[in-house]
Amino acid sequence: MTETMPVRLFRNPRLGVPGVVVLPQGGFRRAAAEIRAWPTHAAAAVLPLPALAEAVGAALVQGVDDRQHAGPAGAAMVDGIHASGAGYAVARLLMAELARAGIAASTAALMRGEHAAAAGAVTLACALDGGFAPAVAWAAAQCGAGCVAFVPADASLDAKEALAGFGASLREVPGDAGAALRQAVAEATREGWTLVSDLSWSGYTEVPRDVMQGYRLVVEDALDASAAPPTHVFVAGGTGGMAAAASVQLRQRFGTAPLLVVVEPEHDARLLGAALAGADAALPDASAEGPVASAPSLLAWQELERAAYAFMAVPQAFIRSALRMGQQAPESLAPSLAGLLGAAGDAAAREALGLGSGSRILVLPG
Repeated sequence: MTETMPVRLFRNPRLGVPGVVVLPQGGFRRAAAEIRAWPTHAAAAVLPLPALAEAVGAALVQGVDDRQHAGPAGAAMVDGIHASGAGYAVARLLMAELARAGIAASTAALMRGEHAAAAGAVTLACALDGGFAPAVAWAAAQCGAGCVAFVPADASLDAKEALAGFGASLREVPGDAGAALRQAVAEATREGWTLVSDLSWSGYTEVPRDVMQGYRLVVEDALDASAAPPTHVFVAGGTGGMAAAASVQLRQRFGTAPLLVVVEPEHDARLLGAALAGADAALPDASAEGPVASAPSLLAWQELERAAYAFMAVPQAFIRSALRMGQQAPESLAPSLAGLLGAAGDAAAREALGLGSGSRILVLPG
């Protein structure tokens, strides 16, 4: 039996509506080839979760294990998922900066530190919101660039230590992660630094696009390692980048299946809120300058508004307890596991998603 908790499930009425191509396939082929050439790269691992499969009455449940780290022995660690996305975006930015100085560099050479002297003239700026900023700091250190990280006042000591462990200079900002990002944008503009964010908004899309292409490789590797093709994929919402990358890669590989369910905590369900608001009200006014903290990532929403099968919100308390059922699953899977457990324990949600004894479920972090 699964733990019964209140969940909100909204089946996407815009599923299948034609839209723009957010992540071109040619860009993904280039990203995959370059990331696989990095000395730090390791393919995503898939963890079978048989006890969870039994608990939810499914044939198979598997989770992507992002506990691989890209840091050298004894150094601070960064998960493989964010390393692929942030690392690829950072390396591409530095490659462009060096090209303007007449230096031809590949992302693999940058990741090997071969152009550290030239990259040292570049300073990257990022804002702490989950595991992305430490991955930016890691990639900057790999390549030899500087990094300034803007952190909310209530950021955990572990998060600050992870950033500092990769040599990032920390700037504390009053307020939440949204305030930290807005400050990063403002100071990067004033100081001539290069902003690296996985959140996209009007006028800022190319870096997040590279991040999402890197995330696609994680999904592709996970599908290659899976015991069987999934019928359902539960993915944590976050800023939307990983969910959208999963959506694109699943469609590229399988067509219209499997069903993609995006899971968010009840207190920050921006993607569910956008879906409930409808297409016209989902995003902030395009004339707004800079990021809007409560809005979904522009690029991510352009994909998910037409490709996610459903959006879910689950209580934070349920997310914290979900790992008990997941047993050895990594903490980053907690939101997705909570969504699966909540859906399986709710008769209406179970029916809406077609969860049954033949279901094969892949669980992804955000």
